[in-house]
Amino acid sequence: ILHEVDAAAAHLRADRPGEATRLLRRVVEIQRLLVSQVRILETMRPQDFLGFRYRLNPASGFQSMQFRELEFALGMKDADIHRRLVAGPPETERLHARLHAPSLRDVFDDLLERRGFARPPRAASAPPGPAQPEEWRLEALVRIYADPETYPDLLALCGLLLAAGHETTTNL
Repeated sequence: ILHEVDAAAAHLRADRPGEATRLLRRVVEIQRLLVSQVRILETMRPQDFLGFRYRLNPASGFQSMQFRELEFALGMKDADIHRRLVAGPPETERLHARLHAPSLRDVFDDLLERRGFARPPRAASAPPGPAQPEEWRLEALVRIYADPETYPDLLALCGLLLAAGHETTTNL
């Protein structure tokens, strides 16, 4: 998933949203497969689950460095995560790099801006990070959906991103 998200971001930076959409569609399918595997656990009685869960200790999703990297790569960045994770120097450096690198969300916003959707300037007093108000992105999405003939590639990308977000939040 990280590989595909990184490749999709590179395509967005190169103004190739069609290829980014294809790669992100693969990410959505991988997520669907993973979620369906978790649903199998829902069919187990608690005592059945606990029968093997102890073998996974102390592991949890929270401790997954790659999961944290994915969150950062997609734009859900929490700078305080370093204090709550136990990781060696290589993992810490990787996560730090992801924290400070542009996320897929940032790259998408840059694409919108290159395509003529005006982003308001950042206020001088604004803190670092994803600083732009959400309204400009919402306005861009409304324009894209209102004029699909003008923005067919952006429409496909937006539809996939919205569906992916819906799929993730409703199934996890």
